Amino acid sequence: MTDFRALCVELLTDYEQNRFRVELAAEARASLSEQPVTPTDEELRELWNDGWDTTEWFGALQFARAVLRRWGQQ
Repeated sequence: MTDFRALCVELLTDYEQNRFRVELAAEARASLSEQPVTPTDEELRELWNDGWDTTEWFGALQFARAVLRRWGQQ
């Protein structure tokens, strides 16, 4: 999966330096065409079974953050 933050930094750096790199533009275009990776039910169940106490609000937040770390854009 593409690191969009790093790609944005590179694009902005080139923009600020009035540079254009064809390969970087191609990488950006290819990244935009990637389909998002979403967790399967089984993957979520496995993560859930790691022992999150979601009966408490804090536990639910921890689980949500773990899902975002694993499958979200960071």
